[in-house]
Amino acid sequence: MTKTEAKPLLRSDYQPLDFKIVNTDLDFYFDTEGDFRATVKSTLDFERQNPQASSFSLDGQDLELLSLKVNGQDWTDYELELLPGEGKFQTLHIDVSKLENLDKFTVQIENTLEVANNKLLSGIYKAGEHICSQCESKSFRLITYYFDRPDNLSLFTVKITANKEKYPYLLSNGNPVEKGEAANGYHYAVWHDPFPKPCYLFALVAGDFDVISDEFTTKSGRKVDLQIFGEIGKAEQLRFAMSSLKRSMKWDEERFGLEYDLDLFMIVAVSFFNMGAMENKGLNIFNESALVGDKDTATDARLKRIDKVVGHEYFHNWTGDRITCRDWFQLTLKEGLTVFRDQEFTSDTFDRTIERIESVKVMQNFQFDEDRGPTSHPIRPEKVVSQDNFYTVTVYDKGSEVIRMIHTLLGEENFQKGMRLYVERHDGQAVTCDDFVAAMADASGVNLDKFKLWYSQSGTPHVTVEKKFDSQNQILSVHFSQITHPTNDQAEKQALVIPLKTVFLNREGEQVTGLKTLDGELVPELIVLENDSLSLEIATPCDLAVVTNLDFSAPVILHQEYDLQERAFIAEHVPNEYARYQAVQDLNYEIYKAYLSGVQVYAAQALGLYLGVYRSLLEKALDNPALYAHLLSFSSPSVIAARFEKDLDPLALENIYQQVQIALNRAHGHRAIELLDKLPATGAYEFNVTQAGLRDLRKTLLTLATVNGEHADKVVELYTNADNFTDRINVLGVNLTNKLGLDELEQEFLTRYHDETLVLDAYQSLKAQLAPDLEAIKQQFTLHTFDAHNPNRVRSILQPLARLNFAVMYAQDGSGIKFIAQQALQADKFNPQLSSFLVALLLNFFKLSARYQQQILAELKELSAQPLSNNMQEKVDKALEMAKNLNLL
Repeated sequence: MTKTEAKPLLRSDYQPLDFKIVNTDLDFYFDTEGDFRATVKSTLDFERQNPQASSFSLDGQDLELLSLKVNGQDWTDYELELLPGEGKFQTLHIDVSKLENLDKFTVQIENTLEVANNKLLSGIYKAGEHICSQCESKSFRLITYYFDRPDNLSLFTVKITANKEKYPYLLSNGNPVEKGEAANGYHYAVWHDPFPKPCYLFALVAGDFDVISDEFTTKSGRKVDLQIFGEIGKAEQLRFAMSSLKRSMKWDEERFGLEYDLDLFMIVAVSFFNMGAMENKGLNIFNESALVGDKDTATDARLKRIDKVVGHEYFHNWTGDRITCRDWFQLTLKEGLTVFRDQEFTSDTFDRTIERIESVKVMQNFQFDEDRGPTSHPIRPEKVVSQDNFYTVTVYDKGSEVIRMIHTLLGEENFQKGMRLYVERHDGQAVTCDDFVAAMADASGVNLDKFKLWYSQSGTPHVTVEKKFDSQNQILSVHFSQITHPTNDQAEKQALVIPLKTVFLNREGEQVTGLKTLDGELVPELIVLENDSLSLEIATPCDLAVVTNLDFSAPVILHQEYDLQERAFIAEHVPNEYARYQAVQDLNYEIYKAYLSGVQVYAAQALGLYLGVYRSLLEKALDNPALYAHLLSFSSPSVIAARFEKDLDPLALENIYQQVQIALNRAHGHRAIELLDKLPATGAYEFNVTQAGLRDLRKTLLTLATVNGEHADKVVELYTNADNFTDRINVLGVNLTNKLGLDELEQEFLTRYHDETLVLDAYQSLKAQLAPDLEAIKQQFTLHTFDAHNPNRVRSILQPLARLNFAVMYAQDGSGIKFIAQQALQADKFNPQLSSFLVALLLNFFKLSARYQQQILAELKELSAQPLSNNMQEKVDKALEMAKNLNLL
């Protein structure tokens, strides 16, 4: 790999195709006996779109071209260009000017490709003992020469031939058409997808699997066959996913009126996969961690993730497959909308408040830092070097929040009208974010022109709320203002449309409604800040607390000058459950700030106030265990670190956290034990918010009660009586966190789950989070299930190390930081998507104190001197550019 300058791709450079491929016929032959290559014969029917065009270029990568024909005749008017740089990218230029009819013609291409030696986990590759494909975003070019872009929608027919004994299942998109025997112990299957799709939605899977089957009857009475494929021996662990699929299909019909359109829906779990899952039409391919699991092998949290991801990929059938993106700069069109849909699914079927809390955590803990950092970008980016780097929390999760704001501004009825119009207008098309917003505006009659700035402006708005009460004239003045600071990608910012759900509380903590301005206008529950500022003059006989951005109605950072007592008051009294959670988080943050101030009196006051609030929360915990499990968990250093913008000392946060945990134990450890004994038995395991909440609360209380090393008997008792994996791993976590020394529990756990790789991933994550030093981390690489080429195995160790284990990651000698950099460089040699993920763990340098900044920047400069993939080079370059702009280099 040699170092080359990659040219950025610009959204403004989009040009429609001169020719389109309207029919795609693919014939795969897998030679599994020799060096394991595949031969692909593609027959492509072209139609000219531009009457002046007489040539076109197809994308390829690491392919061997064997033959090229046009209309059945050998064709020589072509040039195969090998592009400079990494990845063996190719462009096949074909001149068809000699054809009599350039409006319609057929091109036949035969090529071979690597399968066993493909470690990219893109294109077609070996996933353990299976053959698997992954084409989004631009990896169809690893299979055959094609227009590898999302705006070419084509009908696909696929034939697969492979060894029958090794690969009894041969799967692709759509419906099965034909199957039969072939020579030398091989067999074949033919599939046809009746719906045009872009090539990134093509899928192929071959292998031997356990399969479970079911069926779903649509609202129009059609029967759909459902099949889920998993590793041999995992059939029982697929049944939860099947129930999730059926609930997803029913919910999408009831909430969005969208019905499944094929006769068959299949999901396949594979062990080697870069992403969480892929929505290929009719044949979803999943990372096994997002599909395989039951009560004995997955936590409540992972089962909830399975539920969400199954829903997410199914919901893509309409918002992603039937209607797709014109170009990859529009990625949030399908992903932001579908994340919103999967969040609503979980809210409707699990619990709305808990889902909101967990969705907002992603924004506050990860996305806000992405806005602040070197890779800042709008939800619809303007330029990129590697399109794999589009798959961000900004595009997905902030994109979802933008959709949610549209829903908030329009209301459910108008939003659904907009969805119906969007589908009616654009079914079978590749469209843009502007097309979606236009459908919403046209259906509702609401002008969204100014709102569209959310799509093009990066950064997190800061909203300040100031209030002043004039007791003599009985006027409450409330002033809202907004500012978005310059980001690494954009210097100039404008005012955004920000919807703020707001309530007012009196001194008794009661919500006051029916308030009016001095002009006699009702104060709305939804205050929309459209300009730099907005002022309200409210008639009221008493001062009121203003609690705004309820349910995180806008993805903003809120500033309100409340003192500790006022924050405690809101935490205990506000009726909105999400607002109560946010108030407790704000109070936690104030405690950290009090300790960091160095003023002992202030720290003692803050802690004393918090201990009082904590007692009140404990007394109410049984009212809503799921919510109070969140409220009673003192914010971890990683959560608090996300709120810092500069001068962060991670080790100082870790020290404060330990001090507060000890104080909580001394003040309330006995109450935690008392409450543990009062918790109702959950009974036979069920996946629901009540039971999951009790298990979460039990873990929180047990952690608090055993901080001082006491009550280890309670830990052993819970582990011994556990009938589910959640309780077992929770107990193991309590034992390791509080250093209880119950080694026999850990040994029993490892013996019980010796062959369960996903369970051991969870164990590896726990160990990495709590490892005492770097040598302990390195020792984890020797576990029998570890494989450096498997993203799940690698991420299970390195992600918790970097994000949660501050003591090792930020060791004074810089060894933790160097270790992450080394692992990223190693991964870049075979999997640029994995290396790009790993190097991103170092991109928080801008907010750290000087010593850590210099340690990280030294490693990034070292990396920059190496030949890197485009994926990784882009992130390293942006980081160093930001460092120079901040005068850190």
